[in-house]
Amino acid sequence: MKRKTITTFFLLCVLVLGIFGIDRFMKLGLTTTAVSYISPVGIVFSNVGSGVTSFFGNISKVGGLQSENKDLTERLNKALIEISRLSADQKENESLKNDLNFKKTHDFDLLGARVVFFDPNNVRETVTVDVGSKDGVKIGNVVVSQGFLVGKVKSVTDHTSKIILITDTESATPAMVVDKNITGIVKGKIGNGLTLDQVPQSDKIATGDLISTSGLGGDFPKGLLMGKVENVQQVSGSIFQAIEVHPMIDLNKLERVMVIRG
Repeated sequence: MKRKTITTFFLLCVLVLGIFGIDRFMKLGLTTTAVSYISPVGIVFSNVGSGVTSFFGNISKVGGLQSENKDLTERLNKALIEISRLSADQKENESLKNDLNFKKTHDFDLLGARVVFFDPNNVRETVTVDVGSKDGVKIGNVVVSQGFLVGKVKSVTDHTSKIILITDTESATPAMVVDKNITGIVKGKIGNGLTLDQVPQSDKIATGDLISTSGLGGDFPKGLLMGKVENVQQVSGSIFQAIEVHPMIDLNKLERVMVIRG
């Protein structure tokens, strides 16, 4: 409908201009008569022109709103990026602070390292770091992050080391319940979780209890926190409890670790 109206408008304009042109060239005195005849049309022209002006004015407003929305979207995206950066910086600062506190409170020969690779064949239960035998790393070295046990060195090259995480199903760590005379074995399970095995049904363990290394066997120093008890179940027909343990930190998001040398 709008396109038809605009076409009519342009055709009438051509007609009027034609009349004025012929009158001026041939001096026929038609101007006054033409004006009297087309005065109603002039009103129509006025209305059509108003509609056209309004139409293009609305287009202009829409264009302005789109430009404004684009600007606001860009500013929002920049703000979200900055928030993400600040959040990442805060987490890294907290991690570094925890590492520093651990260094101050433990007499270990510690070597800092960055995670450079998650093993996709093992569901992120082994990671590779950027230090190796040239840095004094050996197979069996214990690895921590922010003061919490995360695993031990499984293999080394000159400049890299592969770490088997405590959540790996092959991992087994002698453990104890903090502030209780209860020991067991922490094992990894599928899904990046932990279980505390070989704990008799008679031992009193509660949700929230902290689990640390016991030091038995000599492979791990005593007192390194590993996780917190998440669920305890009495198993019918078994002498041991079924205890689920949640790791102290998210091992899927490891970025930096410390290797305990020696």
